[in-house]
Amino acid sequence: MSRKLRNSMCAICVTVLVGMAFSAKIKTDSDKTADFSSYKTYAWGENLDPPRAGAKLIITGAIKDALESRGLQQQQSEYADLIVRYQAAGDSDLNFSLANDPTYAQVGGVPVPGATAWSAGFNVPSSGRYVRKGTLVIDIFDRRQHKLIWSANASDTIHESTGKAIKQINNIVSAMFARYPTRVRE
Repeated sequence: MSRKLRNSMCAICVTVLVGMAFSAKIKTDSDKTADFSSYKTYAWGENLDPPRAGAKLIITGAIKDALESRGLQQQQSEYADLIVRYQAAGDSDLNFSLANDPTYAQVGGVPVPGATAWSAGFNVPSSGRYVRKGTLVIDIFDRRQHKLIWSANASDTIHESTGKAIKQINNIVSAMFARYPTRVRE
């Protein structure tokens, strides 16, 4: 195979792979009243992890990099400004996540008024969120105000090759956080 043909083939492969990485359908929503510049710290909430342990490391690493590039530092949950939770469905057809308040005392938050050991103290939807195969959802909550301030949802077919899947997940999380209200700090 000639060098010119090999270089052309490589360029085509790179273009296809980049296109696949950014073919994810991404939706985001944020609380327009939240002052995102005031948040300095975050902690992990209860996550709905993918079945593969390696995928958990890739997802949490990508999210951590995105948050820290925006100046947020990881902190113990009882002192954090934000609680970050993700839900991922990789190999299974459907995961179901309960609709609970991750800012509640179970993760170090202050209980909301009216909360008891048997109730959350506010109306929680009776159903949770269905996370379909190939979907990653990232939710960020204001711990003190007990409210969701940012949510991102991406769905795509993840590549079977581990190396390609790692790059793909990193690109998807980066694309999700490109829509986050604060920008990367220099």
